[in-house]
Amino acid sequence: MKIFIELFREARSLKFLVVSATFIILVSSSNVLEEIIFKRLPGFDFYWTVAFIELLVFSVASGFERGCRGIAFAPLKASLLQYAGVAICLAVSQSIGKLAFKYLNYATGTMVRSSKLVPTMLVNVVWLRRSYTSLDWMAAVLLVMSAILMAVGEQAVEPAFNSLGFVLSAIYMAFNSLQGNLQDTILRDSDATVSESMFYSNTMGVAVVFCVLLYTGET
Repeated sequence: MKIFIELFREARSLKFLVVSATFIILVSSSNVLEEIIFKRLPGFDFYWTVAFIELLVFSVASGFERGCRGIAFAPLKASLLQYAGVAICLAVSQSIGKLAFKYLNYATGTMVRSSKLVPTMLVNVVWLRRSYTSLDWMAAVLLVMSAILMAVGEQAVEPAFNSLGFVLSAIYMAFNSLQGNLQDTILRDSDATVSESMFYSNTMGVAVVFCVLLYTGET
């Protein structure tokens, strides 16, 4: 019996490693492609379109997964109003976050966006009444300091430096933090599945960004 338990644990560990490695590879590849699109294509100004395509891919993929599992029309565990809130935050944060790269170099922009950990933790403490250890706060502060140093370095060497990039990054972090906490509430309090949350949040997010595209004429 112990042998089977150990084999099961090893299989789970191996699955975790494979999934984690795949995630890192795909995220890294996505970042490289984004940098090529944003920084090397002359006259590129279609940041909302990129956000739209990204949300659409997540929506289609999660919908396909739900269809394969036969739960496409399963009753919702969370309300549509909750998903609408997540969708709006998701649409704004994804789009504004990409637009920030118009004014920041990609490395600095990515580093600054990583600082969303701090506002997320603050919302967690104030809204969800969660707590963190002093080491958690210390790590968060060090992360923010590293982002600030990256920004100072860019300002010193980048002739086309534009502080609007940091304003947009701050907006991104605010909406992304709110989105993360809303999603956490849906998953924990409503006991919704990740599949359900991804499908409805991204599908509604697609609709929000599409309306913006129609308004701005970016399409």
